[in-house]
Amino acid sequence: MQLIANGTQGPATVPTKQTPIGTPGYANSGPPGTFSATDADPDIFNTVLAEIANVVLSAGLTLDPTNNAQLLAAIKAVRGAVPQHGQCLLSATSTTGLTLNPFNGNGLIINGAIQSVPSGGVAYTASGLSASTLYYVYAEMVSGTMTLILSTTGHATSSANGVEIMSGDATKTLVGMVYATGATTVSVQPGQILNWFNRRMVSIELAAVLNSTSSATLVQVGPTETVLAWANGYAQMSAAG
Repeated sequence: MQLIANGTQGPATVPTKQTPIGTPGYANSGPPGTFSATDADPDIFNTVLAEIANVVLSAGLTLDPTNNAQLLAAIKAVRGAVPQHGQCLLSATSTTGLTLNPFNGNGLIINGAIQSVPSGGVAYTASGLSASTLYYVYAEMVSGTMTLILSTTGHATSSANGVEIMSGDATKTLVGMVYATGATTVSVQPGQILNWFNRRMVSIELAAVLNSTSSATLVQVGPTETVLAWANGYAQMSAAG
């Protein structure tokens, strides 16, 4: 790809376009005896050159007059660089905090726009929570900064773009859920913090505390465990003994 460089070229930047005459349209061949063929003025050439050159330059390439495949290379590069939705992973960094980190990219749609999850992650410090309560974790943009919030308000699928959002509030995108153990603490136990994206299988094993019983009614033989699950997910349980 190159700009004109044959000694007849104009300035190095795109010149100001001429004032349009009539309604913009396409070229015609000008059949004899009917009307004149369309003149290809400099504005036409400059527009085509600028459109192509801008794609090549936006991909970080340098215009190369010996390479006629730069537009193709640029399209592939730009396409591969476009962030995708849901490229994040939520985890409990401690009993008092959560972090949303980039995962296989860093794209996340919030309020209808692709946002980038910071390379250092988005941190949340637990506060104002209720013990033994399920909280949904949402990401939102506050003054241009990605922020996490916890809420008991459920989620819904946006009719505008299919993104899972806080019910009634498209500015908040669902990224996970967590079980609060206190006003300033969250659980770090497997199965008590889940990702909406990039889900992973969680394995939980409980051992019985009673090997036998003579009771004629049902009795609890082992400990109980709170396990979270998405409505569109599944849980598998087995017992041996």
